[in-house]
Amino acid sequence: MSLYLKSGGILSRKKKGPDEPSTAGGIFRPARIRSSHLGTDIPTQNDMLSGRVEAVGSTPPRLEYTFAPWETETEMIGSSEFTLHLSSTTSQDVDLIARTYDVGPDGSETEVTVGVSRVSGLTPGEVRSVTFKDYGDDWVFAPGHSLRIKISNLDFPAFRPPGANDNVWSEITIHTGKKFRSRITVPLRTR
Repeated sequence: MSLYLKSGGILSRKKKGPDEPSTAGGIFRPARIRSSHLGTDIPTQNDMLSGRVEAVGSTPPRLEYTFAPWETETEMIGSSEFTLHLSSTTSQDVDLIARTYDVGPDGSETEVTVGVSRVSGLTPGEVRSVTFKDYGDDWVFAPGHSLRIKISNLDFPAFRPPGANDNVWSEITIHTGKKFRSRITVPLRTR
């Protein structure tokens, strides 16, 4: 099943809609993180985990899109494929991190899987179509639960962003709508 990203944080089966860009980002402060390329010493765990991501103004650190609750028990089997139309006015190299969640009727979230893609060589004004898969899983969504994806470019400490983005504003814009059909294709079956 293909689910299309829509403005307002909605995942929908409908392809059509207005072209809408949504932006997320922040500043990555590496603190004491250093590369093993700088010498033979192995960095300590405290050094390696000392970085942090700071928000900037009202820009969210991630974009969230949620599908309507499942009416029946629905099983996700294997890897989902993301096709995202991406641009960045701040960075030539960015990471795309897409996390998939099971959201209960009470709003509680359980992370199911994650997918990552490094995008290099973006130019100003370019909107690039990027396709990648997540790590996959076999997961059963109970009736009344929904699927949510969260997309970001800064996801430390799970993923270290490109070093060129240290201590500077780094953002991504995901384009959606009729012209830019950003989507997730999920392998599903009802049980």
